Amino acid sequence: MKSGNNDNTIVKKVVNEESGEERTITLHRDHAKPTNRRQFLSTGMIGFSGMLVAPSILNVLARPEFAFGQDTGACGATGGGANALPAFVTVNLSGGASLSGNLPPLGEDRLPLPKYDLLGLGSDQGVFTNDTLGSNMFQGVRISGTRNAGVPAGHFWIGLGLRASAATIDKVSLINMCVSSNDDTNGNMADASGLIMAAGLNGELLPNLGTSGNTGTGVGQQPGGGVRPAAPLVVRNFSDIEGALRPAGTLSTRLTTARRQKLLELVGSLSGSQARAIASPGSATGTTLAKVVECATGKNIELSSTADPGIDPGLDSGVAGVWGIDPGNKGGGNYAQAGMVYNALKGNSAATGIDLGGFDYHGNARNTTNAADQRAGETVGRILETAAVMGKSVMIHVVSDGSVSAAGNSTFGAQYNNDSGSRGMGFIFVYHPTARPRIKDDQFKHQIGFFTNGQGASDQTVVGTPTKSAVAVLANYLAFAGQSSKLETIAPGVFTGSNLNEVVRIIG
Repeated sequence: MKSGNNDNTIVKKVVNEESGEERTITLHRDHAKPTNRRQFLSTGMIGFSGMLVAPSILNVLARPEFAFGQDTGACGATGGGANALPAFVTVNLSGGASLSGNLPPLGEDRLPLPKYDLLGLGSDQGVFTNDTLGSNMFQGVRISGTRNAGVPAGHFWIGLGLRASAATIDKVSLINMCVSSNDDTNGNMADASGLIMAAGLNGELLPNLGTSGNTGTGVGQQPGGGVRPAAPLVVRNFSDIEGALRPAGTLSTRLTTARRQKLLELVGSLSGSQARAIASPGSATGTTLAKVVECATGKNIELSSTADPGIDPGLDSGVAGVWGIDPGNKGGGNYAQAGMVYNALKGNSAATGIDLGGFDYHGNARNTTNAADQRAGETVGRILETAAVMGKSVMIHVVSDGSVSAAGNSTFGAQYNNDSGSRGMGFIFVYHPTARPRIKDDQFKHQIGFFTNGQGASDQTVVGTPTKSAVAVLANYLAFAGQSSKLETIAPGVFTGSNLNEVVRIIG
């Protein structure tokens, strides 16, 4: 054991005598003694021991088809799961992005507001009337800018257009939600992934994926609608995805591939015999448990002995081209994001969440905010183009924590000076590989909720809170999937009657 300390900390290096694993323990003199698992993990007194294999026994037991006692009698497809539903990806712009500065919101009558100066779009309606300031995109939605770098607004769409082809964009519909949220916090209940997974979106090989481990959702948002997703696999490098399908910890480095496979075969044998032992004679539950455990461990053996079980985006030349990645160099964020999106679209994983930083950008010059907005658009464009390359349907929810505002009477393209969560907005992109999903042609158009003449999102609308906006995402996802009948079971009483008609913009 090695040790060291300063006035406030005690640092020790310890070695596990059985495994040879070395880890560092850090104790703070001004902190209470650790008493729970999270605190022991944070100090290093116990190492990270989680092992994710897929489908894990717990994931299989949690699937609806097992919970309702369905028994196919043989190992194989589960009869539904991820492949029956569109992929779902959340893109969280951390810090309070100006989404309403990229898509000028409409009023309660779904007509332009008198002016848009507080959104950095000028002290009149010029963004709607002047084609050098605004343009139409998707199903005729009016956006800020002209997708030209010389226009000082709407750079989200420049980024999207750089990464998604015109043919792909022609198969995308866009919905915007007007909803206030708190600034600069991960406490907004706007994440819809738990709701989406409750609808039946499961991964065949992996759980839900995320880039943040602080909220339990995979992104910097709390679960909306009162439905928390299963703990996500936090992905910071592609190796995190690869490692999820291999024996973990020191076993992965101390055992050869052949020995790792033998280990899983041993676990498979033990699991099957133990499950059969606890099954009472003739018990349907015990028999099903034995079958599920044997199928799950058998799948783990198969994955352990496969060089690539179909999770590597770099081995698909079309996908690799979209993300600019090389399978010979799997480091870096682009490969990790590509892996997350690829596996979500392929049905290997459940809901996927990507956190993008750098959107607490008020007080910066407009070229800084434009660069951040363009980066966000490029991420969404890549997701859409990946779906097009793979021929898969996808819904993308773009969300942020708060927003920003410009000075009153400012000109088009003005700098944002302040946080302003009341000017919040969310985007829903819907892509289908054969044709653009249809949006209702009624008085609500593409917009859920509305902005007041004061240029803030009204809190008196059907999506007046972040958690209601999350349920609105679910309602449109179910309409897209042709499964709207599930809404009342998953989120009972949130939207009914005329409210539901306004919330659901997609024609299923």
